Amino acid sequence: MANKSSASMSPEFVLYRTVAGADDSGTFSAKSQGINMADFAEAIVQIIPSAGIDPDVTVYFWSEEAAKFTKANADIVFSGIGAGEPYQFTVAVKGRIMFVAIAGELDTGDSVKIMVAGWRG
Repeated sequence: MANKSSASMSPEFVLYRTVAGADDSGTFSAKSQGINMADFAEAIVQIIPSAGIDPDVTVYFWSEEAAKFTKANADIVFSGIGAGEPYQFTVAVKGRIMFVAIAGELDTGDSVKIMVAGWRG
């Protein structure tokens, strides 16, 4: 399944990105690395980790003026629910370009799939 740069309407999810065996911090400096949530009020995000890992995530939004992804005033952070356990959350994207970052470093062989669907409200 190839990574997508735009979301589908819920309940159809697209594979936004896969993070494998790497540190995800500092890797999101280009607008093209985000997922375009135009026309959607909310994003439904599924985090699908490989066995043995429990990833936390932080959500960022693209700023054209700053030319980078920026955090919300109150950080949008979600914690894993157990090693190897998939989880999901909803974010008010309001048509913005979003980046979902995996917090911390993954070991070689570990991976996390990030699936996204949009909801118009």
